[in-house]
Amino acid sequence: MRSVQCRSSKACSACERSRHLIFSLVLGIQGMVIFITATDTGVGKTMVSSLLARGLAQQGVVPESICYFKPVQTGPRYEDVEAVRHWAPQISFASLYHYPQPSSPDQAQKAAPELPQVRRERIAEELRRLSARYEYVLCEGAGGLYVPLDHEGSSWWDVLKDFPMQILLVVRSALGTLNHSALSLRALEYQGLSAFLVVMNGSLHKENEASLRRMFPDQRLISQQQVGCDEEHKEAAQRLAALCLESLAVDKAARSEKRNKARDYEREHIWHPFTQHQEGHAPLWVQGARDLSWTLESGERILDGISSWWVSGLGHGREELGRVLAGQQQTLDHVLYGGVAHEPAALLAGRLVELAQLEAPASGSSEPLKRVFYSDNGSTAVEVALKMAYSYSQRRRSLGPEPRFLAVAGGYHGDTLGAMSVSAATRYHTPYAALFAPTEYLQPQLLAPVHRSACCVVEQAVAALEEQFAQHHASYLALICEPLLQGAGGMLIQHPRWLEALVGLCRRYGVPVIFDEVFTGYGRLGFPFAFQKLGMAPDILCTSKGLTSGTLPLAVCLATEEIFAAFLSARSEDALLHGHTFTAHATACAVALKVLDLYHEGGLFQRAQQLEGFYERAQHEAQEGCRELWQDPRILGSVWAFEVGGEDTDERGYFAASAQRVAQCALRRGLFVRPLSRTLYLAPALTVSEEELMGMCRILTESLVEAAAQNPC
Repeated sequence: MRSVQCRSSKACSACERSRHLIFSLVLGIQGMVIFITATDTGVGKTMVSSLLARGLAQQGVVPESICYFKPVQTGPRYEDVEAVRHWAPQISFASLYHYPQPSSPDQAQKAAPELPQVRRERIAEELRRLSARYEYVLCEGAGGLYVPLDHEGSSWWDVLKDFPMQILLVVRSALGTLNHSALSLRALEYQGLSAFLVVMNGSLHKENEASLRRMFPDQRLISQQQVGCDEEHKEAAQRLAALCLESLAVDKAARSEKRNKARDYEREHIWHPFTQHQEGHAPLWVQGARDLSWTLESGERILDGISSWWVSGLGHGREELGRVLAGQQQTLDHVLYGGVAHEPAALLAGRLVELAQLEAPASGSSEPLKRVFYSDNGSTAVEVALKMAYSYSQRRRSLGPEPRFLAVAGGYHGDTLGAMSVSAATRYHTPYAALFAPTEYLQPQLLAPVHRSACCVVEQAVAALEEQFAQHHASYLALICEPLLQGAGGMLIQHPRWLEALVGLCRRYGVPVIFDEVFTGYGRLGFPFAFQKLGMAPDILCTSKGLTSGTLPLAVCLATEEIFAAFLSARSEDALLHGHTFTAHATACAVALKVLDLYHEGGLFQRAQQLEGFYERAQHEAQEGCRELWQDPRILGSVWAFEVGGEDTDERGYFAASAQRVAQCALRRGLFVRPLSRTLYLAPALTVSEEELMGMCRILTESLVEAAAQNPC
């Protein structure tokens, strides 16, 4: 496409405005926010901000629609603002924090404790306000990207994650600056970000420019000399603004093309889990996740009320985990685990064994869990456990006729064949029933306010268990259950007395006990593992989900030495002949070690005990109209659940319409939940604050009332 130029020797204002209009149409730059940062302080961020502000006005942007925003100023109060105002006097200006000491923001705040302290949230709020008011917001940082903003360790990275911006990086062009420049660009890559433009500021250094272009061939870059007189400043401003707009347009077009291609591929190729595609499917497009929320493509923030299927116990996007992941990946990413060992797997095994001990084992409890077998997700961990228990019982016990597994009705253990065999019968399991291993189900005694089991009923159930085991124990290969809380089955709480009796009977008759703690592990119920709350350890423990806090897939089976010994033999075929390509993934193991550190340092293994009190208060404070609509409200650890819909409803399937309506109302209010049939529940990250948790509870209960008003029974 040929360019069309004005015949005048100087561009007329109409041409400039037309040119800007074309860029505006290409960019969609209403409310464009540009973050001007640098390798460190004194590099020339303010000079570049001045050039850009003036240059945009020269490109036809109305000056009053440009705002220069300096969130944190240290040193002389208006030093940077006055510098920008000198070259672009008609634009608007904004700031939030000023500290007299010319140093990093955290040090300057320490020297002025009487002044308001920096709050990242306030910076993000101001950016949202300014971007809604101005066409361009030029946000200039203080120092470099890693400069600490407060004593909590926040930096400009956190601001960028709270409020994504287009990044312009200023670097020095003098001798001895390549390392700082390269490190800043690599740091952006590490954070999943990029600079749409790099400005090499200062005396021209062609060799440095050539080196940077060679190291980062796809990076758009401009060399900018220091300017002095008005004419030099005008020419430099025009050049910088033109390249800035061009770079933004190219970046915008590339992102738009990528987004459109992803839309096409999603529609044409993706097969989603638990989804009937013929009914029409409109997934939420999630662009990012941070702490307790997701960022949708529209920029809207949505609270993750179920920690992404109970995985993200530490919340999303923990930078500490990213650093460990990157370092381990560069040292040893993955190696096959057949005849091979490495430190991350060995160290993690030791930590898990220590974590899974009982302080005061109940009488008849099993020996300690001492052996660790790695796999890659919860279902495969259950498969491994079933194989362990099956072989153990075949080799060490005298089994009766028709050996079978024993499971608790309502339980869910995964979607692979063995896991489905011992899970509750559902619409998405029954088509494969012919392939299942023989399993007998026990009806659990549930502990809940509406249908709380009376003591005499529990004792009757225990007596029935004793009679059942006396007659059939020799036919039971193993017991598998989710201890205390059945997750995907509907957040059902078992009566502890009944569960204790069941495990005790298994001990009496030598039936191996498998606890599936894929959901309940890692602090979900206020202990490292739920069995520690119960006071009775299993023979085999399955864990996954919270182990890496959603960073990488990893699962573990812990077993007693007695289970392990059943596979010791002179015959190779007696070994546990099971494995996965990604068994003991080194990077995942390293991340898991850091996750356990963060759980321990933050007191998160016990945090759920505190969350129970918040839930109880929220349940008590819920409006009367809401309490009339829910059924069987229950609280255990970090989980709050209740049923919606009348008792006479036939909505028993996974996609019960009444609960789905409430979930849609909650989504419109900024909270994501995923019902389990008629069960609505919250199970957020353990890092949730009291204020955040109470807010989630309010949204959920208000949504219940709203959905009922739209669809009265």
